[in-house]
Order: sequence, then structure tokens, then C-alpha cells
Amino acid sequence: MSNLSEKAQASIDKKAAIGKDIDLSLYDTGAEDKPFVKDPSKLEDKAKGHMLEAGVMLDDLSQRSGTFIQMDNSPVH
Repeated sequence: MSNLSEKAQASIDKKAAIGKDIDLSLYDTGAEDKPFVKDPSKLEDKAKGHMLEAGVMLDDLSQRSGTFIQMDNSPVH
């Protein structure tokens, strides 16, 4: 993985071949890691509400056969 990280670091100041350059300093990459939750029905109500809007019902096991939940960069279930 360090090789990939080194390549990314080396290309930070590289000019775009086509189109405008992107100023990476304008973006925040500091998302906090979220803890793993064994029972997805125990997630915060706000998170469950957002998932329900997308059609994911966490409180009723009969409505899903499997669940993978990722928040920001962290797999939480």
C-alpha cells in the first residue's frame, strides 16, 4: 500500500493533462472513523432515518437478506 501512497503523494502537484487543475487544498479529507456496530438496528436514529429514505429497513430482519453499511470511509456493519 505504501507504493500506492507514494504514487499519490508524487502526483499532488502534477498539472492536469486536459481541463482545469483541481486545488486539493479546498477539500477536507479528515472524516472521523466510525466504530463497528454488530447490530445495525442499534445505529443512531438519524443514520437509520437516512437509510430508510433510501429503502434500507434496519429494524426488520425479514426485509433484508444481508447488510453492509459504510459511513464515510469506515465500514460500520
